[in-house]
Amino acid sequence: GVVPTPTPKRCANCGRVVADDHEPREGQVLCAACHAAPERVVRRLLEQAQGGDRELAPVRGYTLLRELGQGGMGAVYLARNDETGDEVALKLMLPKVAASAEARQRFLREIQLARTLRHTNIAEVFEAGDAQGGFYFTTEYCAGGSIDRLVARRGGTLPVDEAVQFTLQALEGLEHAHECG
Repeated sequence: GVVPTPTPKRCANCGRVVADDHEPREGQVLCAACHAAPERVVRRLLEQAQGGDRELAPVRGYTLLRELGQGGMGAVYLARNDETGDEVALKLMLPKVAASAEARQRFLREIQLARTLRHTNIAEVFEAGDAQGGFYFTTEYCAGGSIDRLVARRGGTLPVDEAVQFTLQALEGLEHAHECG
């Protein structure tokens, strides 16, 4: 018998053929260039949302303002809801490997649970979905920034009383999440 030639994997964002140096995986993948430049991915998502892509309806009407941070799994951007003017943190998580249908469902289930948490020490989750090989969600924008950046601005340490206050706030949020299951 003739062995069929496997269809090459293509980048979920730009369509380039992705080198298959691993065993085949189910789900979507991103090429190295798109993984290294998450802003390209999020801009394309927003363009497709504006163009009417139903899968991306939750982020239709958002404008990217600036990057807030980037890590190995994706990036966070400040975005504005064009209708309300509200600013949100738009987080894009890029998979290191192809995301299976099961992984996507698990992520979306966790986001649904996070949406139910209402506490002053937990950033509220608004919209969420998966597309183009990654997951996206919007959360309450915390203008004060992150603790690690505050510590860096302060020369690497915080006064003990201030550090204790932040720790207690984080623990109160964690306790609330735990109580909610």
